[in-house]
Amino acid sequence: MGPNMPGLPLTYSTDKIMNAWNAHQDQFHREYDLPTALLSAAGVKLAPYAVDALTRSAALKLERDIREIKQENMVTPSKTATPAQRGEVDRSIERGREKIDERVTKFREVAR
Repeated sequence: MGPNMPGLPLTYSTDKIMNAWNAHQDQFHREYDLPTALLSAAGVKLAPYAVDALTRSAALKLERDIREIKQENMVTPSKTATPAQRGEVDRSIERGREKIDERVTKFREVAR
């Protein structure tokens, strides 16, 4: 493996510059621009990220968080639970709902 230097054939930096020069698109169908490709070859990483990919990633994280919260807080009392134990279960469920509401609100703010 050789160094990743602009101008050397078959290197990532040269490919990126040539793709920008020829107006090729990346996997998100964005055109490479030459200044960004040149900066990338010099080690400065600047790249816009597709909004739909960010939203999808945030939605997946929200789903995962909700599952975890439900596992942690959504418990059911046993049939022999005392009123105090039932009250603790109710408080745990309420805390879980509050956490879910917070996460959903945060997701909605980010997704705008």
